[in-house]
Amino acid sequence: ASVEEKRRALASDDFHYPVRSEVKSSLQRYRTASEIIFQAIRSYLDDCTGRSNYIYERASIDELFVDLSDFCNNSDSITRVQSLPPVRNCKVVGGGVEIAADFGGQYRVALYYCDRLRQMIMDTLGISISIGIAHNKMCAKLVASASKPYGLSVLPRIAQAEFVRGVKVKSCRGFGGKFGKKVAATLHSFLDDGGGDSSDYTLADIGKVPFSR
Repeated sequence: ASVEEKRRALASDDFHYPVRSEVKSSLQRYRTASEIIFQAIRSYLDDCTGRSNYIYERASIDELFVDLSDFCNNSDSITRVQSLPPVRNCKVVGGGVEIAADFGGQYRVALYYCDRLRQMIMDTLGISISIGIAHNKMCAKLVASASKPYGLSVLPRIAQAEFVRGVKVKSCRGFGGKFGKKVAATLHSFLDDGGGDSSDYTLADIGKVPFSR
């Protein structure tokens, strides 16, 4: 339909928006954009780190995990980045950590290349992405959410234990839906906390469950 035809349709008396539960939306444009973005990321990683220096895992249509451990721990990578100014436009989750003073070389490498990746996607595709840096996938996903949109967050290992204790169970990947509700109900029965909101249980609460019971 032309723009004029769409305008007339919207202005007609019998026009009504479809009920969302009764229609199926098309994700084709979203899938196309996803493929373009992911291909750009793969090309960037190949150019910067080499094909054998990272592990790539696509998690969903708009989420992926990249393990840069070998590349970030490489002495040549660390030496190359150490002479550059530290990345300042990032959020340090956990607080109290100065990038220049307390961050090890592997953090400096990860921050430098992830910041460049984020900027490259914006400059070439006009799309914002958020990146979280941590020692495991769960924490990386959680800290990425702390910097949306178009942010860069890092969780230092020294702050990881304290950070994880405060994470809500429902925020963790794989703990949503029916399974998450079952976990919350189990926690409620064990902790007997007086009927509080089960959606507020944290990973620290899981540690309170007497598994030998």
